[in-house]
Amino acid sequence: MPAYRKRPRRTDVSLDPSTDPRSQPDRGAGPARADRHAVPGPRKPPARAASTRTPDELSITLAGFVARYPVSRRVDQAIRRAASRRVQAVLTPIRRLPRNYIAWCHALGEEIPGLPTRAVQQLVIALSTFLARYPNPGGATRAFPGDPSAPQSAPPAPMPPVAFQRLAIEALTPAARRVFEARVGIRAHRTLPQFAAETDTHIERVRALDKQARHTLRALGIRYDVWRILDRAFPAAWPRLCAGAVSYTPARSAPPPLDPPMLYLCEAAGGFESCLSHYCEQVHKRWLLKTDASDTVRQRALMLQAELLEEWRLPQPLSRLARRLDLSERDIEVLLQHGDRPRCAHGYVVAASRPSRHLVLDAALRQAGTPLAVAELRDRLMRRHQGPMHDMHRLLGAAPHLFLRIWAHQWCSLTELPARLRDTPHDDLGSLEPSDPDDRSVRQALLRLVRDHGPLTWSELRQALSPDARSGIPRAVTSLPDLVKCAPGIYGYRGDLERDTRNPPQAFFREAQATAFALGRRAGLPPSFYPFWTARNEMALCNWAREEASTGTYQTLVAHAEPRDWPDLDAAAVAFWLRERDRCSFAPESGRNAGFDGAFPASRLVAALLVGALQGRISWMEANRCLGARVNARSGLLVVSLLAMMGAIEPDPDWRRPHSVRGDRALATLTELLAPLTRTGRLSWECVEPWIEASDQPGAEWIRPGVVGSFLSRVRRLHR
Repeated sequence: MPAYRKRPRRTDVSLDPSTDPRSQPDRGAGPARADRHAVPGPRKPPARAASTRTPDELSITLAGFVARYPVSRRVDQAIRRAASRRVQAVLTPIRRLPRNYIAWCHALGEEIPGLPTRAVQQLVIALSTFLARYPNPGGATRAFPGDPSAPQSAPPAPMPPVAFQRLAIEALTPAARRVFEARVGIRAHRTLPQFAAETDTHIERVRALDKQARHTLRALGIRYDVWRILDRAFPAAWPRLCAGAVSYTPARSAPPPLDPPMLYLCEAAGGFESCLSHYCEQVHKRWLLKTDASDTVRQRALMLQAELLEEWRLPQPLSRLARRLDLSERDIEVLLQHGDRPRCAHGYVVAASRPSRHLVLDAALRQAGTPLAVAELRDRLMRRHQGPMHDMHRLLGAAPHLFLRIWAHQWCSLTELPARLRDTPHDDLGSLEPSDPDDRSVRQALLRLVRDHGPLTWSELRQALSPDARSGIPRAVTSLPDLVKCAPGIYGYRGDLERDTRNPPQAFFREAQATAFALGRRAGLPPSFYPFWTARNEMALCNWAREEASTGTYQTLVAHAEPRDWPDLDAAAVAFWLRERDRCSFAPESGRNAGFDGAFPASRLVAALLVGALQGRISWMEANRCLGARVNARSGLLVVSLLAMMGAIEPDPDWRRPHSVRGDRALATLTELLAPLTRTGRLSWECVEPWIEASDQPGAEWIRPGVVGSFLSRVRRLHR
């Protein structure tokens, strides 16, 4: 073997480039190499010149990498916080970072202060995987994914997930594989302490096996380019993840619903959340698969959000919006998931800050299918939804586009119109409102009065209370479910209603009460219109009017009496009262059709029309009750006239009798009038006027178009 002579060390350095040995090739030692140094001194690697840096080395920063290729939410948030604090190290190009795991962890930990250790490890794995997928051999420039200038080549087809699983099983030890499969959920899902207790192994040994399995899988992922396998496998597994929809919310406590090969692939790529953030975009706490239609879905969502906020008053039922917008309910739910203000909850589209108590009330009314009294509605609600709901009228009135007050204590849902009207509104509707003896409010004072003294008139209630509390009587009377209007102007306690009905107070035996009773019979009102309007009380009222009332009041009352329904009456007495009924005539002076000088909102007209549509007929006294006026006020006649001129009812020649409702016309009118009411929460008379058809020859003599015209002119002036 020939011996080589050691070259003598040169001590002089020529400054002439032509004589500089560094510029001449070494003919005796082979071709010149960049790592062969002919200069004297210690051997060290030369510094990289700035001119030799390729564009790829400086083309993406750490912050840009996380923004384009998200690793996990924790890493992304930490990078963004660091960038907002203007940490200089965040702008270090990733090609200039060290190339080994430990050095990367130390470098990133120093460059980004406060980044958790777990986030540092995930970021290092993502960087190593990225550089393995997109190497830069020989200093050649390689574009990043998504660059249109990148050369397009046909890579070989990736292996199927099952083949990668077989490679992973061969690479893992049996103990590490058992721990890994138990941790990710392939076998029965177990935590580290649970697995250690079941296998009688020290927990640190189990933790070491789990770490060993994950590092082995990630090394296999870098070797076999796991991202190319996932590019085809993950979108195919997306329908199973989201159960056929387009959104998926990962549960922290439960493993993802994936096949074992997919679980191996996800872990090799850095974990399930890393894959989810790589292939999906998170919008409004939901995940949307990155497809070509993502931008289109986002734009449609913003358009739908703007339309809902501008033209609709939330909350709105999802079924109604689906019919109005000509979309399926599922499409609306998907679109609203990508907005930041409206959302879907309990079958409604609600604002982000809208409480759910209105939805609970409306759901109770929709399930009943009929108008409910406040006490019955309160009893239908679950105790956990009640809270401080002592004044339910205020809560119902706060959402007029969901609820409509029909009568004094009855409400209906505008989202699903009831199919019928309740026939017995005076029934005992459940638990009574508790009274606190220390409470000195007007509400409790009224309850104590009617409990102790029985039914009282309005004047008696005012005299019993102090002058300071008299102003709160109207609000207390309309908001107390246990305070019942037994007869016109007479209020009683719901718990004692059965006892008071058998023995009505002396205030019931008056001519005004007898006239109102007679008008109710003439108008075809049901016997349960007022609790005191029973057959027994009708007999007692007729016996009283025979001796005490005037002749006109007696004849008006007996003209429409039903003696056959009176209890404990023999045949001779029935025959006598039938002869009296044939002899008497109905001629009351109440309810004059002279005109009307007041005003009422248009929503009250809709309530009267709804009552007529539910019952198939309506009378002027029922219209008065819908307005909240006295039962024999003249405003009820104006309401019936308006309905007749709208074509919703067939007017009877006698205005005191009930009027039949035209079903199709009434339903079409209701649909058109309820649309602005449910959208904005208010209904103006401008929306009602196009439906009123003035005619020179009205359908009945008692309909006066001049009175209706002056009323419409007055309400127009009031609402300007």
